[in-house]
Amino acid sequence: REPCRLTPAYLDLLDGLLRSGLSAMGEAFSRLQADYVCAAQRPDGGFPGRRGTSDTYYTEFALRLLVALSPERTQPLRHAAEFLRYLPGRPRDVVQCFSLLNCRRLLAGVGLDVPVDSEALSAIVDAQRLPGGSYARPGGDGPSAYHTFLATLCRQMLRPEAPVSRDAVDAISGLQAPGGVFREQPTGELGTTKETA
Repeated sequence: REPCRLTPAYLDLLDGLLRSGLSAMGEAFSRLQADYVCAAQRPDGGFPGRRGTSDTYYTEFALRLLVALSPERTQPLRHAAEFLRYLPGRPRDVVQCFSLLNCRRLLAGVGLDVPVDSEALSAIVDAQRLPGGSYARPGGDGPSAYHTFLATLCRQMLRPEAPVSRDAVDAISGLQAPGGVFREQPTGELGTTKETA
């Protein structure tokens, strides 16, 4: 079987769609949104999560908006890069790996470098890999549509030449429920729009 490759990269396509859509909203809208995001930045350079402390998950969303809306605002981007360079601890799971790697990718697009330990991140992602090629939630034993999606994007950022596992594609296909929608996990009773997308 031929390997499946995501070319051009999904995240690059998404960036282009976001920039295009946001540019149609007008300069006043973009400025207002960028001002809001910048005002939320914490003194350490990160952006707060629900607990009010800086968090890579929410920092990734903030950077995605800033890079799409206002990449010329270099100071908030530089400050966020400093936060990411000196993160306490390391990511614990696929979601945190994706957040860090996508922050790194977004910042690289505006000329800022955030070094990462690719081998350590690969090991964290691979720890959630199931024998069939899909990925489980942390501590889970069945395929998760969300974690397989994020792990695939992580693998693409860590090893762009690596193909998408056909086994992972088959595992996700197995999450399709009657009627065509997809479930998050095999035990999910109902499919949802998010997993189907």
